[in-house]
Amino acid sequence: MSTSRKRLLINLRIVGAVLPHQKLNAKKDLLSVEPPSWFPEALYRWFRGDDREVCLRRLEEIVSDAISLIEQAGRLNDMKNQKKFLAHIYNTIPGFTNLKQTYADDATTLAKIDLFIEQCRDILSTHNFEPDRLVLINDLPVSDDSSGGSDETDSEEEKCTRRRLGPKVGHEQWRAKVGKVVN
Repeated sequence: MSTSRKRLLINLRIVGAVLPHQKLNAKKDLLSVEPPSWFPEALYRWFRGDDREVCLRRLEEIVSDAISLIEQAGRLNDMKNQKKFLAHIYNTIPGFTNLKQTYADDATTLAKIDLFIEQCRDILSTHNFEPDRLVLINDLPVSDDSSGGSDETDSEEEKCTRRRLGPKVGHEQWRAKVGKVVN
């Protein structure tokens, strides 16, 4: 994979990881989330030559590049890469939604962010993308082997027919160790 594609994937992940009220620094090749600072943020961003418009132009470029790569992968029948980029686009939507909270007082910025979200949703629906569903551990059926006993005393037939949902501990102990995975 080329360096520019890796940078694009990293930038998509960074956008997806933005929390409410966080801002992005778009002056470098890789986006970064602004750390909280005691220095007045607006002055610091101005001094660096980074502002809302620079950030929005970079976000527009990132979304456009990702969509282009998705369409290119589709033309090349490279479904693996196409699905990878679609998943990354899908994962940016929460970050864009959080950026809307950050810039709630600016109607122009909100409109641009809404456009990014709409572009992401359009490409996802065009390709009928459905994200892989995470399995909730607590929704799994109860294991037939919740005793945590040794497999050494079981016959070969018992070993083949029994389902095992966790390591060699009782199902409830395993569930307590793993916890619940959230969708």
